[in-house]
Amino acid sequence: MTEDHQSLFGRRTRQMQEHTVQLVTFELGAATLALDISAVQEISRNSQLTKVPHAPKYVRGIANLRGDVVTILNLHSHLGILANPATKESRILIIKDASETVGLWVDRVSDILPVQVRDLSPPPNNLQGISRTYVQGVFQANGKLILKIDLQNLLNCCHNHSPPAAALCL
Repeated sequence: MTEDHQSLFGRRTRQMQEHTVQLVTFELGAATLALDISAVQEISRNSQLTKVPHAPKYVRGIANLRGDVVTILNLHSHLGILANPATKESRILIIKDASETVGLWVDRVSDILPVQVRDLSPPPNNLQGISRTYVQGVFQANGKLILKIDLQNLLNCCHNHSPPAAALCL
């Protein structure tokens, strides 16, 4: 292969990679959701949570993660999905937010998928309210429609505590 061909091949490979995102998929009830994997610091099996008295519904509890106290958010509450009891497949997605580390309680982590950006569709116009606030896009994989979550909106809801955001969390 000539140097020109190698350069062209390298450019094409970089362009393809630039248009692909890695998403971690997970389940909440019957819904399959996804987050950009770059937002996930780790996936934890730690199920030893301490309940916090008088905490908002969206706080499942707090956990000790190697000496750091981490607030565990209940995504079921945020998304209006009935909460399932903890199982051996329950996981916590540890997210490093700008100001703190938080955990997102999920029923099961499914997969890590490379998704072409062009395959992400905007949320349907008929999604209203809470659903529209937290859904960044929709894509199809493994015969299912998967909702890509807008993590920043999800976290801002809890951090801002403004009346409209707080109402969405409850």
